[in-house]
Amino acid sequence: MRLNVLKHYESLTQREQYLVIGGLAVVIPLFIHALIVKPVLENFREQRVALEQLDSDFKTIPYVLDRYRKFARKKTELEREFKQVEIKEGEQSLLENILSGKVDPGFDITAGQTRNFGGNYEQAAFTVRFSTSRLATVVELLTEITSGAKRMLLTSLSISRDPSGEKLRVEISVSSIRQVKAS
Repeated sequence: MRLNVLKHYESLTQREQYLVIGGLAVVIPLFIHALIVKPVLENFREQRVALEQLDSDFKTIPYVLDRYRKFARKKTELEREFKQVEIKEGEQSLLENILSGKVDPGFDITAGQTRNFGGNYEQAAFTVRFSTSRLATVVELLTEITSGAKRMLLTSLSISRDPSGEKLRVEISVSSIRQVKAS
């Protein structure tokens, strides 16, 4: 086949040979560009974009590490605090002990739904209803529940007067966080 092409080329006039050579001079660089140069340039562009992304990521590493260390330190502090205020006798017993003798008999403590909290912990919710004739008693109880040695989180508070106007009806929602799995 190669010989046939050469024979055909030699049979062309000199002007036709120059046109073929000129056409090849245009087509060959286009093929080289399309098959070799363009893919190489595309690879260089992709590498440049990837390097710019890596450079950007590399510059944020100190900031991310610093934040991670702060969060890890905060987590350790919170876990230590949770262990210190862990209510071993149970939240309901603690609430009963706090309320006993301070409010009118017949208070009600209802356990709410327990939900997962951060993987190793769970949040237990309780609704407490009681009556008292003194607002100062409500303040004392709330202070003891939220700031005492075994503190709980106050999530809602409702105070209203009973129909006679002599007593306060109080409804509070509190939550505790307890460890369920060792971290």
